[in-house]
Amino acid sequence: MKVLIIGLGYAGQRFLNAFSELNLERANEPCDTIETICVNRSPVRGAIPVHGDIATTLKKYKPDIVVVSVSDGEHYSVLQQLQGYRGFVICEKPLINCSDDLLRIGTSMQSTIGFGMDMVERYSEITQALRNYVYDHDLTLSRVHFIWGKDRINDHRRTSGAVSEIIHSLDLIEYVMGNAAHLEFGHSVGTYSDFSISGSSILDSLYIGAKLNKAVVTGYSSFVNIVRQRTVDFVFNRPDGTNVYAHAVYDTPYWDYDQLTIRDPDRPDDPPLVEITTDNGTSRMSTPTIAKLTRLVRAAVDYTENRIQPEIPFCDLDNSLRLQQLLNRMEQEAVSVGTYRIRGSRSPADPSTLSAEILG
Repeated sequence: MKVLIIGLGYAGQRFLNAFSELNLERANEPCDTIETICVNRSPVRGAIPVHGDIATTLKKYKPDIVVVSVSDGEHYSVLQQLQGYRGFVICEKPLINCSDDLLRIGTSMQSTIGFGMDMVERYSEITQALRNYVYDHDLTLSRVHFIWGKDRINDHRRTSGAVSEIIHSLDLIEYVMGNAAHLEFGHSVGTYSDFSISGSSILDSLYIGAKLNKAVVTGYSSFVNIVRQRTVDFVFNRPDGTNVYAHAVYDTPYWDYDQLTIRDPDRPDDPPLVEITTDNGTSRMSTPTIAKLTRLVRAAVDYTENRIQPEIPFCDLDNSLRLQQLLNRMEQEAVSVGTYRIRGSRSPADPSTLSAEILG
């Protein structure tokens, strides 16, 4: 099997590590080694072959899987260059920028055998546990609120802004409630700053209101959050009308360390109905911070090789296009609080000096 990674920055390196992890798993199995090739603007240290042109590399290697892990603003161009490609595409989030032509991307991806956007928190054990609990107990959603943020001030990586962060929580909420549950946009409020090298007025924070069926959804996402904070609070209704609370925390205190508590608010002295703390298998892996990503990569490989349907559904092209439409409205219709300066005089940090935990 051949895998082409387009863009070997921070995100691309994580994918490279995930495929390397799979090769370790496959060493004792009767299956082929995964050969990884890269298209990158500049040479990269190491044994991986690096090329400069997408079309030539596609023709020469005929990869089974293509990973699009360039910076946000380059997704549109790369995805268009993949028009007619007949393998499986994994794309970093968000799909494209809000100013890009969404219809052209849908057309470009029509020949692929499969598509999955990197909605990595779907692959957490706590996400699956919560989704299963909701289904098994016939719960309906009444209210949900999320906070999803991290510190990207002075970060060296280019970004489309807070829409690139908020997409995780939006997908999580829909996924927990089942594939048929789609968010309906209500309103949004945004703040702009020079936090990123991408420009002097980039959306750094976004507050949104939406509905999911009859449930009210509110949330805040930010790239100036100082500390990484990824929490989602759910209020559910049982068939008898009583409530169930669920509190989900992701990547705290370290990446891939997640916590879920489900409890009955009417019985505060009782033990939780469900209580899970997990590292998602990180302790068993050779490289930290890629446990959930490796599950996505494994599912894509299994589907591409043997058409094995994934246990956890991919965020496929239809869902990716729909989520992008939602992000576009949130960004385009956001009421602006204002634009301000935050970066200061310090130069963007050298990525080679930073750990994966800090970058994540």
